[in-house]
Amino acid sequence: MRGTFSDRRQSQTSIHASKRAACDDPSFKGSTSHNPSPADRRTLSTSSKDDMASVDDGPNVPAIFKCLPPIKDPLTTETSVSQDETIQECLPFLAGEGRSLFDLNHHGIPGLEREKHIDYLHGRLGELPAGFVAFDAARPWLIYWTLTGLCLLGENVDRYRSSVTQTFTPMQNPGGGFGGGHGQTSHCAPSYAVILSLAMVGGHDTFDLINRKSLWKWLGELKQKDGGFKVCVGGEEDVRYEISFNVDSPSTYLQTLQQELMG
Repeated sequence: MRGTFSDRRQSQTSIHASKRAACDDPSFKGSTSHNPSPADRRTLSTSSKDDMASVDDGPNVPAIFKCLPPIKDPLTTETSVSQDETIQECLPFLAGEGRSLFDLNHHGIPGLEREKHIDYLHGRLGELPAGFVAFDAARPWLIYWTLTGLCLLGENVDRYRSSVTQTFTPMQNPGGGFGGGHGQTSHCAPSYAVILSLAMVGGHDTFDLINRKSLWKWLGELKQKDGGFKVCVGGEEDVRYEISFNVDSPSTYLQTLQQELMG
């Protein structure tokens, strides 16, 4: 067993050395002509699954993430240009440039800049840029994850109680449940995000927004004979949304009917 471990470490060291060489070799950066052989592909695939964070590379940032990819599609598009710009912005942070060891925590990575994250998250709960129109069907999720981040950082989100309630009100359908946006079909996922968001902003009257009877009736329509639940009326059956059901159903305060439906 000891010999096997030693062989594995030697193999990993060889892989790391190859990757560092690729990072240091200018011919690899932005290269469009390097087509890996089957052996190369196996090496790249294997190394991506291995623990690449050797002592030389740093505790948590593998060498492959500190340089441009050795294989690059020659096709240039607006998306690829934007991706390259993003990579150039992130690489200095991943490579640890401009930072001393005293800037790193005991995990070997920069400490969390808490106040900057808080400011960023608060900004996501205001008016968003026009590009976010593409996320119209995910509005409950944007609010849910932003509120979750603020709560995890110890922020009081009571100030958003009124705005969150006003945002979610038009998303509720008369037949029960919430859609991802105004006038959209009720779905387990956004209903889950809405209810937990309301719980985070708190207030005795917050849950009065929910039409509990219609929500319960809608959840009953999603229940299948095999015990599963559909994500929406006429939609697919997904075991993950049983979690949503267990969040959505208690908000109806109809525990007796819940036991009957789950039985």
